[in-house]
Amino acid sequence: MQKKWQEKWSNSKSSHYKSIEPKVKTGKTSLYKNRRYEITINRLKFGYCRLNAYLYRINRHPTGLCEKCEEMETIEHYIIHCDNHLDISELSVQLETLMSQ
Repeated sequence: MQKKWQEKWSNSKSSHYKSIEPKVKTGKTSLYKNRRYEITINRLKFGYCRLNAYLYRINRHPTGLCEKCEEMETIEHYIIHCDNHLDISELSVQLETLMSQ
């Protein structure tokens, strides 16, 4: 069953999560004791967050584009490519704060 699942996953349309997790996994995947932190990490992995690309998919944003760059405002764009948002050190501080709560 896992082999069939892996084949289906490997042949599916590309998503940013598949680039993070190319192999399917079974069993417990929770790494953190803090539930809020776990939710935040999962939303980032699966792309369900309040960025314009996701809001566009659920008909809550007119274009899905970043207001500064006019590119799709995906998680990858927001964290890596766009200078309109937090730099990575600020993001790390916010995640550490969230993790300690």
